[in-house]
Amino acid sequence: MIEQYLTAYGYWKDTKETFERLCKIDSRMNPKHKDHQAFIDSLDDEEVFYYFEPDEPIMGDRGDFYIYKFKIEGVSNAVHY
Repeated sequence: MIEQYLTAYGYWKDTKETFERLCKIDSRMNPKHKDHQAFIDSLDDEEVFYYFEPDEPIMGDRGDFYIYKFKIEGVSNAVHY
């Protein structure tokens, strides 16, 4: 399982206000992952702004906001398979 934290730098598209937020790459975000629904149902981490799938591009348009830069913070309990 992949769990990796990053800091995303972006801006809200409606106000152009910039932000810096903690995000997480987590393999359980993939709908094909065996634990996907249990993971979605258990999300209560208020510190994490956005969750990415491992192969999902980080920079770019996310609907209401745009990410223009990111910094990898570290790997937590990562077992890559």
